[in-house]
Amino acid sequence: MTFITKDKGFEENVLFQMLQENYGVENIEVEKSILNFLHKKGFNFNFITSELLLQKIKKERILKDLTKDIGALLSYVSGRYSSNCYEKKVEKSEIEKVEVIEYYTYKDSEDDKYKFIAHLKVFPNVVYEVDEEGYNESLETNKTKTYLRNLETYDSEKRPYFKEPILFMYGGLVNIERETIRSIRFIDFLPWMYI
Repeated sequence: MTFITKDKGFEENVLFQMLQENYGVENIEVEKSILNFLHKKGFNFNFITSELLLQKIKKERILKDLTKDIGALLSYVSGRYSSNCYEKKVEKSEIEKVEVIEYYTYKDSEDDKYKFIAHLKVFPNVVYEVDEEGYNESLETNKTKTYLRNLETYDSEKRPYFKEPILFMYGGLVNIERETIRSIRFIDFLPWMYI
């Protein structure tokens, strides 16, 4: 029996472990996500690895995909940018690091092609043009802040910036004859996942 949950009760709860031991239950597995479950129990190719994914989904490609909607990140810096996040000029953008979180392979029943899905934790560094008014407003917000999703991050030059990790999702085709990835397609990115 497999449970798919991030709840630590199955691994850390003393009562649960005691009951499991008392009743001799040994067939319980806990996976933290559906992707982890599919990676271990699903249609799997051992040549699709984290290393291959990082080799094929390069930082330059990720930055290109991020650039299509890079203004959206500014709305996470401060609520003041929610309605005008695409109006500020980007002065610097780079991908500092990429980690493969989870992935799986499958055979698509609609077209009988072998495919993959990968979730990446991407560490960007995006700096926008100077906003002195926004900077001063953030100083006031930080004094009264109890909980907001807004980062209120500004550098020493009073430029808003975004450096939090982002969840990126990619998919693509697998070439089983050559044991490699044939094509890659960007699915989406979620800036709020790690804030």
